[in-house]
Amino acid sequence: MSRSTEILCWFLPLLRLDTIPTLVQCIKFCEQLAGRGSEATRAPRLPLIEEENARVEKLYNDAVATRIDLSKFNLD
Repeated sequence: MSRSTEILCWFLPLLRLDTIPTLVQCIKFCEQLAGRGSEATRAPRLPLIEEENARVEKLYNDAVATRIDLSKFNLD
């Protein structure tokens, strides 16, 4: 597997969050999961619904658990 393919396969599930209308809420929720902020957003944005919260949390946790070692690509 090429280096770029390996990175893309790891990162693609998170990149797909960019294709949904709740992108900002998803980013803020991931920041909260990482311990860097709050998932709260200003109006007119609404909070994520429970199912979407669970889906984003699973994506985040899976990405953290399977994070590739970028140092082997001289990208750290």
